[in-house]
Amino acid sequence: THPDTLTHYIASCKRSFEPGKGFQYSCLNFITLQKIIEKVSGQNLKDFAQTNIFDELGMRHTGFCPTGETLKRTAPTQKQSDNHVLLGEVHDPLARKLNHGISGNAGLFSDAKDLALFSAMLLNHGTLNNKRVLSPLAVNTLTTLPIGLSEYGRTPGWDLFSSYSSNQGDLLGPNAYGHTGYTGTSIVIDPDNQVAVILLTNRVHPDDKGSVARLRALVAYVVAGAVKFE
Repeated sequence: THPDTLTHYIASCKRSFEPGKGFQYSCLNFITLQKIIEKVSGQNLKDFAQTNIFDELGMRHTGFCPTGETLKRTAPTQKQSDNHVLLGEVHDPLARKLNHGISGNAGLFSDAKDLALFSAMLLNHGTLNNKRVLSPLAVNTLTTLPIGLSEYGRTPGWDLFSSYSSNQGDLLGPNAYGHTGYTGTSIVIDPDNQVAVILLTNRVHPDDKGSVARLRALVAYVVAGAVKFE
């Protein structure tokens, strides 16, 4: 299937409500953002992110469609009905089948060390090791509730207290933000206490029957309990 098919669908599909009138988690929004980035930059998302984020931060094992050493360190994605095991291929069918593994909604492979670098950059207002990736204003925008939309608990980039935020537990700071991945990944960043909680699991291999919702919260509790908050 050609990627333009998905672009056409996003442009023409029926909207659930008017902008600003509700909240619905959707992969289509992030695929739209991908298309904007690619149009403006003239690069595909893989190359743009590699050049402007991952290489700048020294994230050696992060990217789309992993190869080489990163692929060797990659956990299996899922066992398919024909017994073939996906490896280095994204689980999400939109990303895998329509966007060939390079997609704004899914497909990014990484490890805890690299995500720690990314978290440190956000906690340091967009810089790490004298490399600026985002402006302080951009970080603030990504992590702050928009005026008039605070009831939904979502920032333009992260989750604060929507129904998807159980991975944060109850003991971290009031400005903690995070995100969860369908396959079992999770990240929570607490700017008040300078803490990041990164959990990389895979609940969908060999089959899509695992659950890590409670585990995510328990890990957040353990980390919060182990850190001396001032």
